Amino acid sequence: MPLKSAQFTLKRESLPVQSRDLGVRFVLRTVKPPKASQAPVERVLMVPDTKAFRDGESVGPEPLYRHILCGAGLQTGNGTVVAGSGQMVITPQRLLFMVDDGDVNSKLKLDINSNGEVYCFYVLRDDVYEPEVKKKRLKPSEFFFRSKEEAPVSFRIAAYAAWAYVAGDHLGYWYDKNMLSALSDEGRQSLLNG
Repeated sequence: MPLKSAQFTLKRESLPVQSRDLGVRFVLRTVKPPKASQAPVERVLMVPDTKAFRDGESVGPEPLYRHILCGAGLQTGNGTVVAGSGQMVITPQRLLFMVDDGDVNSKLKLDINSNGEVYCFYVLRDDVYEPEVKKKRLKPSEFFFRSKEEAPVSFRIAAYAAWAYVAGDHLGYWYDKNMLSALSDEGRQSLLNG
């Protein structure tokens, strides 16, 4: 299945929790912003967990990953439109997204802080074309991924305003060159090799 998605209602007090559908865990982590003068922030993070998959399901090894805070959007051929901000996780096998502040089809409000609603999805890297990059002057570029023709449902994914990455308990600045490197064949191999 080229695209898998699910909607969740997450309660901070019950984290961590796993999703057997998406092979992820949701965890609560305190992270320090890039500037030392800013106070640490508690964030709900989605992290890959291939052991969480149901028996018989697998996507291959994911020893390392890159966790990016960004805007994200999904548009499918069957009419689903998701837009907002959240997270993108790049693994050797998958591109995972969580929209935790936005909406689904302009109806369902996603807001991790008020109602706990999030929308998550992933695609296998081999099921999308190389990203189209729209350069933005003095801002992070926009990256667009589209499904290959043989996908049962066509889709298009946008990752934009990617400004920070999560590493352990701190945030660092994320740049276009980091995104291009992580999405390259060499970057994919480095995630596999550990």
